[in-house]
Amino acid sequence: MAPSWSSLSPSNQRYQLVGRLPKEAGHTVNCLTINEQGNLLASGSDYGLKIWDLKRLVEVPLSVRQHAFHDPMQFEELVVKRVGTGCEITCMTCDMTVGTGVRIATGTHERQVICWTFHNNILVPAFSIQLSTMVPKGIAFMYGQKDVYVWGMYDGQMHTIRGDGTITKTTSLVTAIGGVAMHEKQAVFLIDNVMDGLSLHSAETGHLIRSFPTKPSVPKSKDVAFGEKGVIVVGDGDHGSVYVFNRKQGTQLQKLQHAQEGMVQSIAMLLIFILGLLLMDAMDQGSLLNRWQSMATTATADVIATVFRPSPRIQQAASDGGEWTEQDKRTYHNLRAEWKALRGNVVTMAVSSSPQKQRRERSLATKEMGVTGEVILVQ
Repeated sequence: MAPSWSSLSPSNQRYQLVGRLPKEAGHTVNCLTINEQGNLLASGSDYGLKIWDLKRLVEVPLSVRQHAFHDPMQFEELVVKRVGTGCEITCMTCDMTVGTGVRIATGTHERQVICWTFHNNILVPAFSIQLSTMVPKGIAFMYGQKDVYVWGMYDGQMHTIRGDGTITKTTSLVTAIGGVAMHEKQAVFLIDNVMDGLSLHSAETGHLIRSFPTKPSVPKSKDVAFGEKGVIVVGDGDHGSVYVFNRKQGTQLQKLQHAQEGMVQSIAMLLIFILGLLLMDAMDQGSLLNRWQSMATTATADVIATVFRPSPRIQQAASDGGEWTEQDKRTYHNLRAEWKALRGNVVTMAVSSSPQKQRRERSLATKEMGVTGEVILVQ
């Protein structure tokens, strides 16, 4: 008999496992992302794009190049854009804090950085530049700014690119970059330095702020993420585990066991007021999606990712030890009402539709087809 959700892991843990999603056999899951409401997950694999209902733990139908559907939880393909000569897309990001519509930026293995604006179902180029030596590994926007930040895969450098495509600054981090995540409001970024764990850096200077050792046995590129409004940082392990650290103190808070062995390929985090998600995918063992608790799983588990949620104590924390204010509560309820009106149809591989900015616009999903060099927008 399968264990109940409540019996999967101790209740006193910071994150607790609550569910799993099945995976397509034989296909590695390469990337994960969650919509802002926290009810939908998008997973990208060798098989393609899948969208999941996190409340029911089932797949949401994806209607591709079909214009008639009746299920409000279906998605339809809007735009297919070939990038460059069709080489691998190595990174993607989006922003809705500047101007009208959604800004989308991509980096490719051909050393191209391309930025678009997507508005009223039209994708308009903003700039395209060719980098001299850097192969982009990570790309991000800063909250409320037009600049684009790009991190190199092999050279350990970070470029700051202006909204017109001009490189205004290059910073050397003196370390390899395996994975990268930007905290857009706190002007810091987190990288997997490949050799010994995670490193937190200033986005303005590139200076090292703090290190978080994970003691990897093999120097491989791994994913990283911020969580709980930047209170925690999260990094993949190579023994089927994921590490959770306090960002300011550098202490390890919890070690989440995703599988008995194998490298964790991708993680994603979201904290919308009292809602939190942590998802992981094991590259070698056939991945896991479990909804928030921590337990050891078998190496043969046929699932797509592992989802954890915060304990009740963590869910009530607004930021670094703070409590929710009345304004926080009002904003939370307003957002829930807005998302209900929009039917919550927002999924992002890179695009995140903000209810404050675009209450009347249709929600979007972005699909990154890595090796074919295509960017696909679905609605």
